[in-house]
Amino acid sequence: MSRTTGILVVIFCSLLLAVLSGPMASAQQPPNDSCAGALPITGEVDEFFLTFGATTDSSLFDAGVCGFDRIFNDVWYCYTATATGTCVVSTCQNAFFDTRIAVFNGCSCPADPSNVVSCNDNCPADTVNGTSTATFDATAGSQYLICIGSASPAQFGEGVFTVSCATPCDPLPDAGFFAAQLPDGPGVPPFTVAFNASQSTGTNLDPYIWDFGDGSNVAFGVNTIHTYDSSGDYVVQLIVFDSCGNQDSQLVGVTVCDPLVAVFTAAPFSGTAPLTVEFFNDTTGTGPFQFTWNFGDGSAASTVEAPVHVYANPGDYLAVLSVTDACGNTDVFDQEIVVVTCDPLVAVFTAAPFSGTAPLTVEFFNDTTGTGPFQFTWNFGDGSAASTVVAPIHVYTNPGTYQAVLTAEDACGNTDTYEQGIEVVGCDPALAIFTVDPTSGPAPLYVQFFNDSTGTGPLQYTWNFGDGGFLSEESSPPVVYYDYQTPGSYVASLTVQNGCGPPSEFLSPIITVTASEDNFLRGDPNGDLQIDISDAINILGYLFSNGPLSCEDAADANDDGEVNIADAINSLFWLFDGTGACIQFPPFDGCGPDPTDDYLGCEVFNSCP
Repeated sequence: MSRTTGILVVIFCSLLLAVLSGPMASAQQPPNDSCAGALPITGEVDEFFLTFGATTDSSLFDAGVCGFDRIFNDVWYCYTATATGTCVVSTCQNAFFDTRIAVFNGCSCPADPSNVVSCNDNCPADTVNGTSTATFDATAGSQYLICIGSASPAQFGEGVFTVSCATPCDPLPDAGFFAAQLPDGPGVPPFTVAFNASQSTGTNLDPYIWDFGDGSNVAFGVNTIHTYDSSGDYVVQLIVFDSCGNQDSQLVGVTVCDPLVAVFTAAPFSGTAPLTVEFFNDTTGTGPFQFTWNFGDGSAASTVEAPVHVYANPGDYLAVLSVTDACGNTDVFDQEIVVVTCDPLVAVFTAAPFSGTAPLTVEFFNDTTGTGPFQFTWNFGDGSAASTVVAPIHVYTNPGTYQAVLTAEDACGNTDTYEQGIEVVGCDPALAIFTVDPTSGPAPLYVQFFNDSTGTGPLQYTWNFGDGGFLSEESSPPVVYYDYQTPGSYVASLTVQNGCGPPSEFLSPIITVTASEDNFLRGDPNGDLQIDISDAINILGYLFSNGPLSCEDAADANDDGEVNIADAINSLFWLFDGTGACIQFPPFDGCGPDPTDDYLGCEVFNSCP
């Protein structure tokens, strides 16, 4: 019968008893009503029982031990223990009447009250029906009588009782685990480790709790995987519990290494034999480290951190450093060591220029010979910082005499020096000054400018003649000539500069150019004192064939201030029209100066009195 069915029966019977208000005298007697009829049970028990029709078979108990002296209307069971441990017989919450329980050592009948190993303990949570529980220590293979009945001779009922035994945990838990990196490779972040707790021993171990030591959440299970994102030393703890609540733990250190970089410098890395080289170890990562040096010359390896080694013979050698870090990672670094027999070292240079005015920019050309690589040190002699470039360029800012010194060191450590004097002179600021002759006259006026400017060269000259004319040159002759073609008043200026100071400017006196006073016969450009066809041809030749023209004023037949085709046409009208009506120019009847203010003049015209 199932437990559910039993409970329903109990409810029904209880209701029936309430109606009848007395025991059921006609109920069938249970088969295990007496000790001799005890039913065999074993292991973990979940058993339906009923006491209707049962009689009282138990003897008197010691009330001081059990809290009662008799169990009424009892039924009996013979329990065989399958394991050593603590067993509990219980009707708690599984019966609807006030039950009593007693457990005897052995299954012999009649049951002897002196063999009672446990008796009724009321269930603390049941204050209505008075169900019971009894606890005893069992030995595997031993038998125990269990008596279940009621607290009153008038009470009958049914229910379910259980027998459960907790097996003692032997042996006690012993935590043990191992770790394996996933995948194999350098132990640098991110560093993934597989943990396995199969080495742990104990009874019914559960749970397995993992603390990875990096502040992350704990994990559960026999196997787990964890990734460390940062380098460092971590302590991993495994805690295991058995079914009895016992626990044990194991601590294992995990080291996550920084990236390993093997590196060193050698000083010197070249030179003449025998060459003593000092190795400076700059390896980074997570120690402790293991170092192995192979110097490449057949000598024994070294395991010191920073060795000093002597190369006895000339040659090219490869020095190799192999490093293993705390995680077992390995890295190597190598550098070539050159041991030579050096040619004679001769330090020499040329300087261009080796003299000049301040500021003086000097370029040094290094012609050193010997066995390189070389190391150069330049001392320019003016208190400035030294230079280590092969061929420097240096600016001497102040006048003076300086000794430029080159110190050269070759691959063998030999040194040689060479020096040369550098002469730097002062720079006088530019001073512009000139005189003018003449300062007045008729156009065209030829003026001489006598240049008396001073200053440290090279000098840059810029002439402005005041009439739009300019002249710019790096060197100016002592005398500059200029032709003023147009009457007017002009001021000429000269600007001189050399970089030693601000530009210097000098202004001339006012130069006055008056109108030309040349005497000429207008319309007679060839100067033969006649106005004829040759004059028109002379004008046309000047205009279209670049022919010579002695007097532009004479060729300007119409006196409009220009020599053009209109002048040739006017001359031809004069000749062939016969009236000269189109020619309106002074003088009308002979030679004289030009009364009109224009740009024209006569260069050579002496035929007109």
